[in-house]
Amino acid sequence: GAFSKFPVALPRKNPPLPAKGFVKKVEVGAMWYPTQKTREYYLKTKKTELPKAIPPGHPLNAMGKGKITVVFEGQGIDPTVRIHGTNDPHSIGARVTRGCIRLKNEDFLKLAKLIEKEKVIVILE
Repeated sequence: GAFSKFPVALPRKNPPLPAKGFVKKVEVGAMWYPTQKTREYYLKTKKTELPKAIPPGHPLNAMGKGKITVVFEGQGIDPTVRIHGTNDPHSIGARVTRGCIRLKNEDFLKLAKLIEKEKVIVILE
């Protein structure tokens, strides 16, 4: 099979690695439903009150161009973790996320197209 690599922003805390999972769902133009913890974090650190649902294209939508749901079964990775685009492209290459893996929006769209054509397994090392 083919391999693709993309620069990403990673979680501040290492997930248990290596981790392997399968793609469950790809959503281009995804809504973002920030968790209660995320909304509290934004309020405390950014003085921003997030709504419970943020539509695609909204500047506060941290999903950027969309999100990919990956199931990492039995590996201690939070099931709410996503691979997604970003509204903060300067974060790519840094350890800044609260759990998710961020891609540049153009890389997210490339990956979404690849997933449409192939059976995809995600490996984090």
